[in-house]
Amino acid sequence: MQFELSNEATKRIEATIGTADPATINRIFERVSRDPSLLMALTGDDIPEEDVAAVRQGIEEADTGQVQPFDEVDREIRSRFGFAPKS
Repeated sequence: MQFELSNEATKRIEATIGTADPATINRIFERVSRDPSLLMALTGDDIPEEDVAAVRQGIEEADTGQVQPFDEVDREIRSRFGFAPKS
């Protein structure tokens, strides 16, 4: 899925998350890209403060290494619920 954002939307996202760092923005978009409605909500004007706080907390956790790689999480979930390994 590919999204094209206007300069105005990009500025709103940067203001909302408190950074214009491309690597940080890319990490956020990677996380929300599976949920188009969430991704598009980041470009909206009426973002609830608790959502902004949650995004900021996620950024802080990622920046301090408090995240688990998706492949590890995927393996754990598949093992716990008896799903076949990812091929």
